[in-house]
Amino acid sequence: MSTPKAQFDPSTLDAISLEQALRDVEAANARVLDLTQRLLDSERKRRTLANELEHLRLQLAERAVASLARSFGFKLARTAVDTAKGAASRARGLAGRARRLLGS
Repeated sequence: MSTPKAQFDPSTLDAISLEQALRDVEAANARVLDLTQRLLDSERKRRTLANELEHLRLQLAERAVASLARSFGFKLARTAVDTAKGAASRARGLAGRARRLLGS
């Protein structure tokens, strides 16, 4: 006795294929939504980090300018003091010569 062979109705097979295709589309849509959300989150984080980097660059530039200003100011003040000391020394020397010349 032979075993009966299963008979498939083409419409049943089409229905199964359609059902699987719908599941695949749902899975793909869920994946697209997840990837889109992750992309948006990554973009927000990138913008935040870019803003933070710009803020840090500005702080660094401000500190560099302040440091140069202090350095320049210190050098300028030191030059002024050295110049004043030299001028005072020359003035004392000239005053001493003037007193000797005037006989005081």
